[in-house]
Amino acid sequence: MTERLTLERFEELADAYGGVVARWPEIYRSDAMSLAAEPVAAQILAKALTLDMTLDIWSVAAPTANLQAHLIDNAPASGRRFGGRARLWWSG
Repeated sequence: MTERLTLERFEELADAYGGVVARWPEIYRSDAMSLAAEPVAAQILAKALTLDMTLDIWSVAAPTANLQAHLIDNAPASGRRFGGRARLWWSG
């Protein structure tokens, strides 16, 4: 990497890729590991790891049969109609 990794950029990368530096783009990993030794950067990684773990255990309940039926019954009609504009284009 040509530029030094700033703390601001480090935080952006942690927000985007999570708290495991091994998952970050390879060009940042070496600098990120060096920067992670600083307390502020370590705190950023810990916060990102907490979010990672929270997202890993989060789940959504399956929709009920009533909701599924409602969605199917109220779904828009499938398919598109190709009207005059398409025919105009084809005429070219």
